[in-house]
Amino acid sequence: MEDARITARINSNVKNKAEERLKNHGLSISEYMRIVVTEVANSGLPKDFGYPNKMVQDSLLETANAYADNSKLHKASNPKELEKLLNED
Repeated sequence: MEDARITARINSNVKNKAEERLKNHGLSISEYMRIVVTEVANSGLPKDFGYPNKMVQDSLLETANAYADNSKLHKASNPKELEKLLNED
């Protein structure tokens, strides 16, 4: 079987932190990536890995847009106040 190369770009600070943590466990980034990719190939993604459903995505987008538009979300200073503002028409 022929080896294949995987290349990924990542922030250098993140890379350095990951290298240090993996080094403490006797692993290189390449070794860890081989483990992860092999696990996904053989078993699929971990059960706790996922993307938000459409309703959650829409809610997040609505919140981000409201925040960007400097809306009433900026005025909430605690969870009860936020809930009250969100329930207003």
